[in-house]
Amino acid sequence: MRNGLYLHQAKCIEQALNRKSVALCTSTASGKSLAFTVPPINDLIKDKDSFSFFIYPTKALANDQINKLKQLANNLGLGDIIRKYDGDVRAKARKEAIKNGRIIVCTLHSTT
Repeated sequence: MRNGLYLHQAKCIEQALNRKSVALCTSTASGKSLAFTVPPINDLIKDKDSFSFFIYPTKALANDQINKLKQLANNLGLGDIIRKYDGDVRAKARKEAIKNGRIIVCTLHSTT
């Protein structure tokens, strides 16, 4: 561990913060989510106009991550910036998500 991070997390975050392409392949529950979440959160803190799309393969995984992202955003004082955008979200809420969300969480197939 380096600064509370696993080595693969630290390297991934460092490369992403330096705007390098990164591929991270590691086992379940090894910290991939944190590794790819830190760089966009860093951007959100530094630039009030930045936003990110987080794309997940399933709604179940997206919903699980939404809760964790909301907790992280609140802990960092970013407020209510996480929005869901998938087939379960009505048109009005989709418009609100695009207008007010800074992290938009969606699935690969948002209509299923």
